[in-house]
Amino acid sequence: MASAQRSSRRFARTAIGAAFLLGGLAGCSAGDNDGERATSGVEASESRAFSVYDLDSKWVDQHAAPRMLESLKGRPQVVALVYTTCTSVCPMTVAAMQQVEAKSEGRADFVLFSLDPSHDAPEQLAEFAKLHALSTRWTLLTGSESDVRALAAVLGVKFQRVSDTEIVHTNTLTVLDGDGRIVAQFNEVDAADRTIATLRQFTR
Repeated sequence: MASAQRSSRRFARTAIGAAFLLGGLAGCSAGDNDGERATSGVEASESRAFSVYDLDSKWVDQHAAPRMLESLKGRPQVVALVYTTCTSVCPMTVAAMQQVEAKSEGRADFVLFSLDPSHDAPEQLAEFAKLHALSTRWTLLTGSESDVRALAAVLGVKFQRVSDTEIVHTNTLTVLDGDGRIVAQFNEVDAADRTIATLRQFTR
């Protein structure tokens, strides 16, 4: 067991490094549209074998409760990286995830990770959840800059701060299975139907 965990964590570090080396942060855009793909910089078979929950990172949720990624284990999760002051793509991403929630018959839970931890304290996350009428099936998480970058690298999400109030980023919906392995990713705002189809296929 200990050997397997060490191997998994070594893969995590390799995945992070590969994502930054091959993908980089330059040229990222809120409008990237590549359809479905595997994690940037990682072979599809490897990324789907690796559990995101093996990342050694610490988070805080919208209720100010400390959380480890392992706490999400057990149910499929639909995941996105957003930030609460975003006024363009992020609200559309949340709306797409709400469509998935409404039509997926309880097949998954939903997680939003903040791309702006310097601003998105737990109280901002709670206000965001209230503003968008998010149900109790949603978890909103904020963490350190380094943990956000590590997670983004593994999920193939590119982002860059361009001003005090704006972060450009790829718009990626990720579906994780109950063990935190990547099932599918969609780089488009209107990915609700494809996400629902994915959930129905692998949870039936």
